[in-house]
Amino acid sequence: MTPPYIPQIVSDISNENFDQFEEEDPFHRPFEAKRKNGNRKVDMNFVGYTYKADVEAEKSMLVNVLKELDSAND
Repeated sequence: MTPPYIPQIVSDISNENFDQFEEEDPFHRPFEAKRKNGNRKVDMNFVGYTYKADVEAEKSMLVNVLKELDSAND
């Protein structure tokens, strides 16, 4: 299948077929990763979120203790 338009190019890296725009400053300051805890970078996708592998074990232990306390009070 032949494409509907084949642009004329001068070289493999030519860009004459792209629109020209004036350079603008970005609307926000570039993110500079702050170091936290030594070599760990802050991942902006997960700010405010934490993950602890053993949290489920702690949670189930606390639930069991609360159930025992509740049954002891009955």
